[in-house]
Amino acid sequence: MALSQFNRESVKADMPDMSHLRDSGSLEQDARIIMFLSEDKKNDEQIEEEERTGKKEIVFRIAKNSEGESKVGRRLQFYGATQRFYE
Repeated sequence: MALSQFNRESVKADMPDMSHLRDSGSLEQDARIIMFLSEDKKNDEQIEEEERTGKKEIVFRIAKNSEGESKVGRRLQFYGATQRFYE
């Protein structure tokens, strides 16, 4: 398992993809599975709601799966107090 940073171009994109990974050429070639956890852009009301409830909506996406299908846009609830994800 490896973690990677996004490059600066990912800030401009709505949804990150493999080209936004730092040193993405070798990662795309060598990795069997590439997964992303990301947040949608939020307005001030949404940020306040997250701070009040301690719950964030996170998008989980499998961008590459050499042994199966890739799924786009599964939304999960992340609870920071317990560090857990729920569907």
